[in-house]
Order: sequence, then structure tokens, then C-alpha cells
Amino acid sequence: MNLPLRPAALFAAVAVCGGIARAADAPSLPSLRHLVFTANISMLDAFEKQLDNIPHSSSAVTTSRNGGSVRSGPDMGNVTARSKTRTAAKTQIVCDIVAATPDAGLVVDIREDGSERRAPSARVAVLANGRLSYAPEAVVNPEEVAVLQLLARGVVGAQAHDVGASWTISDDGTDYRSKMVFRVTGASAPDTVRLDLDQEFRSGGAHSYGGTLHGKLEYDPTKLVPRKAALESKTRIQTADSYRVVDLTIDLALVEDSFGKL
Repeated sequence: MNLPLRPAALFAAVAVCGGIARAADAPSLPSLRHLVFTANISMLDAFEKQLDNIPHSSSAVTTSRNGGSVRSGPDMGNVTARSKTRTAAKTQIVCDIVAATPDAGLVVDIREDGSERRAPSARVAVLANGRLSYAPEAVVNPEEVAVLQLLARGVVGAQAHDVGASWTISDDGTDYRSKMVFRVTGASAPDTVRLDLDQEFRSGGAHSYGGTLHGKLEYDPTKLVPRKAALESKTRIQTADSYRVVDLTIDLALVEDSFGKL
């Protein structure tokens, strides 16, 4: 559910679906299940970059028209550039599940069709624990990642859930680690479970990142689908000379499901 999630390990059954690729490039497959979610998104993207060897003789702050700023120290030979970008959008996420595997994996063709925010169709492998695999060139927005991870068949499951129960879903990859903790806060009917979700995640490498996510969701264990979710995440991305913090709020609602009426 974290913002910059990149390709991970594949599960073998994806080979029958033409590999992990943009759905437009992969063989066409019939939809086993069609889902549509609406999403309201709010994002604050704060960026800071160190610029070296910039000649100047006095301390100064310069503010750009888009809200960014550049701060320099006296005779230091370096400048720090800062910017903040705010984004708000309403959008629609369309999922077609095109394969399901015995190890609880899914293959999903997903696209985003909002007037303010869009993404072309991508074919994504969804492992039972929520780990995703997709082609490096594929565009998968953070709100799409959130939907896909909540569709993973092992994160909540079809079993009965008592109020107060909790469990942890871990992903301990070589270069990516995640821990999701679910807590049941309500169970008003067999098809309605309310949960709190807390996640910590971290990835290494040249563009390392880490962060947290907190949220509340309403889930239907009889159909293995989230009905509603309110999620807030903070992601920190660091390179050798820059630092970025992304605060993201996503409100999701299921509005169409080919498996039956909502």
C-alpha cells in the first residue's frame, strides 16, 4: 500500500497469462470478476534537494512562483532547493481479475479512469500476502496499489473474524520489507467486518524509502473484497542528494462487483 512499490518476485502461474506486462501488450483474457471502485485522493509532496558548488556571497532565500524555495548559506558553496506540491482528485479504478491460482494468487488487469487522474491498463500479479509484481514500465498509481493489496486473498481471508482479533501479514523480501497488522473492530454480519490497519514498510537500494500507513476498512469476507477504506500514509524517499516526503490520503468505495449486488 506504500507509495513507490516496485516489481517484486513473480509467482509461476503468471506465465500462462503472458507474463507481467502492460495489459495492452499481454494476451487478452476473459474477466473472471469485474470490480469498480471510486477514490478520493489528497496528496502533499514535499521535495528537498542539495545543490553543490553554487557560488554566492551572502545568505539568501528565494521563493519561486509555484511555492518552492531555495535557501543558501553565506559562502558555503551549496544551496538547498525546496518545493511542495498539493494534489486532490476524484477518480475511478477498474479491476478485472483474469486468473486465480491454487496458492491464493491473483492476476489483475487494472486501470484508472478518472477525469483528473488516469493510468493505462496494467497486468499485475497479486500474491496472497499483498506483494505485487508488474513490469517496470507499467504505471500503477498509489490508489491502485491500495486496491490491489486489499484484494489479496490472504490479507483478511474468508474465515470468521471475532471482534478484538488481530493478525500480522509480513513480507520479508531481500530488498523490501513490510508488516501489516489488522485488528477487528466490528463484525455486524457474516459479510461485514470492520478493521483497523497499520503498516510499516521499507525498501533499500540507491532510492531507498520507508514509511507508515494507517487506515480503517469495511471488508466482505464472503466475497473477499473491501467495500470501503480510508487510508493515510507517509512515505519518505531518500537519495544521495535529495529527500522527499509524500503524505497521501485515499478514500475508496466499491461501487460495482460482477459477483452480485452490493
